[in-house]
Amino acid sequence: MSEHTFDLEITAAWTAFGARVSRYIAAMQDNDTLVVESQHDSQDNLDYAPACIQFFAWDQTRVRCEVPSNQFLHPLRMLEPEDHESLIGWGFNRPDQCEHDATGNGSMSFYIDVDRSRPDGVVAQALRVLGDMWSIAHPSFLRVQVSGREDIPAFDSGQTQASEYDSLNELVDNALGRLLDYTPERDDDGDIPLVRGEQITYVRVLEDDQYVEVFSRVVHSIPDTNHAALVLSQLNRQWPTIKLILVEQSVLGVARVDAAPFAPDHLLRTIRSFAELADASEELAEELGGQPIRADGEFAATDGSDSDGLSAVFDGSAVEWHECFEFPPALMSILELDADQSGGLTADDVAEICGRDRDTILEYLRISQEQEAEWHNALTNAVAVGGEDIELCTGEKLAWTQTIAHLRQALRVVVLPRKGSGTQ
Repeated sequence: MSEHTFDLEITAAWTAFGARVSRYIAAMQDNDTLVVESQHDSQDNLDYAPACIQFFAWDQTRVRCEVPSNQFLHPLRMLEPEDHESLIGWGFNRPDQCEHDATGNGSMSFYIDVDRSRPDGVVAQALRVLGDMWSIAHPSFLRVQVSGREDIPAFDSGQTQASEYDSLNELVDNALGRLLDYTPERDDDGDIPLVRGEQITYVRVLEDDQYVEVFSRVVHSIPDTNHAALVLSQLNRQWPTIKLILVEQSVLGVARVDAAPFAPDHLLRTIRSFAELADASEELAEELGGQPIRADGEFAATDGSDSDGLSAVFDGSAVEWHECFEFPPALMSILELDADQSGGLTADDVAEICGRDRDTILEYLRISQEQEAEWHNALTNAVAVGGEDIELCTGEKLAWTQTIAHLRQALRVVVLPRKGSGTQ
């Protein structure tokens, strides 16, 4: 096995493990606890904790991720001062100075609180702590323990079985039946087309995964795709729950609804968001320089045919979303140069490419973080189905991860004064 293949397999294993942790957190209830810890740390002295991360569900929608401070850790697992600073830099809050400090946050560990329905970011940071700080090379060296309610489910392998796929399709049919007053038909691809005027919105269950995907064409016949790609970076901020992507001369809206567990109201709310997006199609078309998709009335199901061929664009490939998006030339330069130099770009090089402009670097960071997250999801899908896209998705995810690191270093160069410059 080559070193490259070995690295790809390790990255794929961490990605699959992270996806299982995220799915479990999304289904946790208040007071449930999930602990991910090294299974090879000595437990001879129970007064000390092994290398571990804890997730605790609270406040109806929140989950707290905790990294133990040194007062709890085994002496061989204690973190260095630079590790503490890294944790703060990654978004963790410092622990309380005093256990009985009434003004404190209630945690004597480093912690982050997030919405448990969107745990991917904090899970990625937790795995980074395990891998980078405690040098745990593979998730097979970890064990997961859960506690809380009496009937708390076990932490399982996360592999979606065919019966679960069929069950999710049935749940989606029932949810859409509430919207339409009858069960809709599926097209030849297994997607459900919903029509409002000229707008067709497709709903599909992703096989071997636990997501429902919703997508629709918003604007078509765009002559200047370079201009449209720049405009999209701004429009995506205005529509945070829907991802707008450029496909040839059209802009598509895409959203994924987490179905672990499936909440019908979340799917129906997403579909209504697409109705609002279609209602704004004329304004979007004017900004993008294309033609609008006109929509009116209520959603209705079609006869099951794919009347505009859009469903074929999303044929289940893990990579199609990403191939459609055009990036700022400077950002592409960073990606290409980094690939050519095998990681030899310096922070000063990247700052220069970005024009030493803070706002430009921050915008490129936002784009890169979005792409890293999307390739993470694509890799998760590819690993689940064992498809041929695993190597491609792994390489793309690693490239965006490296780009994020470069941009953060460049931001420090631009924002912080250089040592020895005399700046106070």
